[in-house]
Amino acid sequence: MGSDVRQQEQQQVGQSGQVTQQQQPQQLYMSPQTENLSYMYSLVERLMDQLQTNKQRKEQLLWDVDVLSKQLSQKFNKSEVKGKDDLDVVIFQNFLNERDNLLDDGDNDNDDDKQGSDAGGNRLTILKRQNEQLKKIFESKTRLNGDTLSLLYYHEDALNEIVRHLRSDVLKSHEVFIERVRSKFNNEMIPKEDAEFSFYLENVKEIQKLIDFSQAYRSLLRLNDSEM
Repeated sequence: MGSDVRQQEQQQVGQSGQVTQQQQPQQLYMSPQTENLSYMYSLVERLMDQLQTNKQRKEQLLWDVDVLSKQLSQKFNKSEVKGKDDLDVVIFQNFLNERDNLLDDGDNDNDDDKQGSDAGGNRLTILKRQNEQLKKIFESKTRLNGDTLSLLYYHEDALNEIVRHLRSDVLKSHEVFIERVRSKFNNEMIPKEDAEFSFYLENVKEIQKLIDFSQAYRSLLRLNDSEM
C-alpha cells in the first residue's frame, strides 16, 4: 500500500510538472515584454502624418475656394457697373464724333457763304440733338436716383421691422425665462423651505421637552436629597 501511494504521488507530481511546462510557453507568448510593438508604432506615426497632411490640404482647398469666390464676386460687380455706364459712354462718344465731323465739314466750306450758313444750321441741329439726348440721360439718372432712394427707404423700413421683431422675441424669451424661474421658486424652493422650517421647529420642541424633563428630573433629585 505504501509503495502504491508513493507511485501515485510521483505520477501526480510528474503530471503537474508537465502541465506547468505546457502552460509556460503560453505565458511567455502572451507577455507584452516579448512582443514587438515597433511596427504598430510606425503605423500610428504614419496615420498621424496622413491626418495632418489631409488637414493641410483641406485648409488649402478652402482658402483657394474663398479666393476664387472673391475674385468672381469682384469681376461680377465690375462687369455689372460697367454695363450700366457703357450706354452713357457710347452716347457721349457719339456726340463728340458727330460734332467733330460736322465742325470739320463747316471749316472746309467757310469760303462759300451758303455752305457756311448750312454748317451753322447743322451745328444748331447737332446742339439740339445733343441737348435732347442729354435731357434723356438726365431724366434716366433722375429716375435711377429716385428708385435707389426708394429702395433705400424700403431697406430701412425692413431693417426697422426686423429690429422690432428681434426686440419682441428677446422680450418674450426673457418673460418666459422669468416665469420659469418664478414657477420653480414657488413650486419647489418655498415648499422645501417650509419643510425645513417645520423640521427645525419640531427639533426645537423636542429639545424643549428634553430641557423640561431634565429640569423635572433635577427637581426630583433635589427633593429626594432633601428627604434623605
